[in-house]
Amino acid sequence: MRFAFVAAASILLALPALAADRGRAPLPPGTSYVREGSEFAVTQIRPALFALSEPDYYQHNVSYVIVGEDRALVIDAGASTTEDMTRAVRRLTDKPFAVIPTHLHYDHLGSIHHFQEVWLIDVPATRQLVRKDGYTYVPPERHIATAAEFSATPFKVSRYIKPGDTVDLGDRPVQILFAPGHTRDEIAIYSPLDNILFTGDFIYPASLFSGNAQDYLAAADKVLATINRDTKIYGAHPGRPKDGVTELPLVTYDELVSARAAFARMAKGAPPDETISNPAPTGGFKMTAAKVYRASPRIRVLGDIVFADRSALSYPDGK
Repeated sequence: MRFAFVAAASILLALPALAADRGRAPLPPGTSYVREGSEFAVTQIRPALFALSEPDYYQHNVSYVIVGEDRALVIDAGASTTEDMTRAVRRLTDKPFAVIPTHLHYDHLGSIHHFQEVWLIDVPATRQLVRKDGYTYVPPERHIATAAEFSATPFKVSRYIKPGDTVDLGDRPVQILFAPGHTRDEIAIYSPLDNILFTGDFIYPASLFSGNAQDYLAAADKVLATINRDTKIYGAHPGRPKDGVTELPLVTYDELVSARAAFARMAKGAPPDETISNPAPTGGFKMTAAKVYRASPRIRVLGDIVFADRSALSYPDGK
């Protein structure tokens, strides 16, 4: 059965661009939409390991699917609220699967309520969202979307995973690393068999948004102590398109080291490299102010972020 689903996925990826894809953003080689008109495109990174991207969404979110001998794990539930992501996952595997969001921002929770099995990191920041009916309710100040962008559907958590614990998918152990800093509930997932780290919004090749610089710095130290220079690092958002094509968000080990240095400067209160002041922002983020710390040519870290509705991304220490 294991070979059957890999073969089926390979056939899916080998199909030419579907007719409905004409007029849409071009896809990189080896990537195709999971079906005609789908918001999700699939890339096979290696056998039993897939990326599910959303090329037409303004943040170009990328989720991941790790398929083990016994079950599969989906990393993030996508941004789309109009297409059930579980149908795309089912095209890749016949195994039972669970989803674990890397954090609880709206663009990582789009299909969370469609999954029969949901896992979360076991920390106070996630436990405090459970109400008496047993469902998890993510409030606007945590998912950070406007009512027009996202309406959070409550969901039940099947399993809480302690920070640092390893989950066995059959033949594929994965370690769940608690990596707060972007948010108080951020995680990264390390697959030692593949030597791949999935980082959500902890790091990706573009502007990083810091909620707490001290947490970000500590998380970077923890992650760097877990991985090695040969580890492939996949984030949730790609950088700028190359020749009009958006590639998967692959980050280098050295870029993570450089980001760690930027976190340290921010945590110490060092002067930023620049500041953002935009009283009338346009586009997706509606950010009016931020301090900017450059990490590398592709990555910069933004702190003290204020949005147009006067909400802030930052959270206090210990929260």
